[in-house]
Amino acid sequence: MTLLNVCLDMLLLNRDVLACLIFKRGLRAK
Repeated sequence: MTLLNVCLDMLLLNRDVLACLIFKRGLRAK
């Protein structure tokens, strides 16, 4: 499963979108 799929799954499940954005942002920081 790719990070993008995980992010999309979160959106489909109405999860916290900010959590996904922050997670992706954190990966970029590293």
